[in-house]
Amino acid sequence: MTENKAKAVLDTKLKQLLITRKRTENVVSSNKDTAIKRQLEALKALTSEVETARREVEAIKIEKGEGDGD
Repeated sequence: MTENKAKAVLDTKLKQLLITRKRTENVVSSNKDTAIKRQLEALKALTSEVETARREVEAIKIEKGEGDGD
């Protein structure tokens, strides 16, 4: 994967996470156990995907010799 593609994937995942986070307040205030559990699973999955995408960008930068991965 190219660096630009990896960054695009990371950006998309971050946007998805922000959208899901914004929905969380309404879901929690609904007091519906099923909806809250589903929202929690969505947040966990997206967080994992963001971390994976972040590591991919970091690996590409390290391969290219750009910095120490910050």
